[in-house]
Amino acid sequence: MKAESNAGDLTPNPRIMRYLEKSALLRNDLLPVDTMNSALIPTEELPYLPHPKKRKLIDYRGKRRVSYQLRFLYDALVTWTVEREGYCTSFVTLHFSREYERRLKQRKKGPAGAFSDSLQKSLKALVHDASFFLVVEQGFSENKRLHAHVVISYHPEDREALMVVMRHYSDNTKIQDDFELMLKPKSGSFVASAIELDDEHGLNAYEKKKGGRGGYSMKLPVNIGAADYISKQVLSNRVRFKGSPIYAPQDLRRRAADLYADAYEQQQLLKAQGRI
Repeated sequence: MKAESNAGDLTPNPRIMRYLEKSALLRNDLLPVDTMNSALIPTEELPYLPHPKKRKLIDYRGKRRVSYQLRFLYDALVTWTVEREGYCTSFVTLHFSREYERRLKQRKKGPAGAFSDSLQKSLKALVHDASFFLVVEQGFSENKRLHAHVVISYHPEDREALMVVMRHYSDNTKIQDDFELMLKPKSGSFVASAIELDDEHGLNAYEKKKGGRGGYSMKLPVNIGAADYISKQVLSNRVRFKGSPIYAPQDLRRRAADLYADAYEQQQLLKAQGRI
C-alpha cells in the first residue's frame, strides 16, 4: 500500500504541466515558478501565439519584450543546424562604415534586405553551407553607426573564411560563441545554492565579479535569448528604414513559418482541451 501511495505522489502537478506545455509552444526558456518560496521570482508569462496573419513585430508582457518572428526564425535555425553534423551557431555584430551605411539606406529593399542579399552571396565562398537571420539597427552610441546583428550557423572548418566574409563588410566585426549572463542571486534561491555547490566542488561555472555592483556571471552558449536581445530596436527601425529591419533567406523564413503554423494549431487544440 505504501508503494501505491508513493506512486500516486508522482502524478504531475497540472499547473506545472500547463506551464511546460505552453512553454514548448512559445519557445520559452524562462518558466513562471509555481512555488511559495519568495526567493524564486517568477518570470512574466509570454502572450499566446496570435494567428499567423495577425502577428505583430513585437509583443509585450509586463517588462518583457518578445518577437515571435525572431523566436521562430531562431527555432528554424536550430532545426536546420541539427540536421548537419558538427555545425555550430555564433552571434555576429558588424558596425558599418558611414559610406556603406549610406549605400545600404539607398537600396530599395532597405538596409536589412540589401545586406542580407549581399551576405547570402558572399557566404557561397565557404566550403560548407551556412544559414542565418539578422536585424539591422541604428546605434545609440557616440558615433550612432548602422550595425547588424547576425545569428548564423556554419561548419567550424569555415570559421576563418566566415571572418574574412564578415570583415569584407566591416573592420569592426565581433563573432561570439557565448555570452556572459550577469547574476545577483537572492539568498535561498536555486542560483545561490548552485553557486555554493559550484564553489564547493571547484566547477568554476560561476565567476565572482569584482568592483561595481558585484554579483556573479556565467558563460552560456548562444541561445534563443539572442532573438529577444536583437528585437530591442525593431519597432523604431521599422519607422526609420525602408523595408523590414528583420531579414532571413527564403528557405529559413519558410521553415519558420511552418513551425509557427504547427505551434499555433497545437496551441488552439490545447486551449480547446483546457490544458493551457
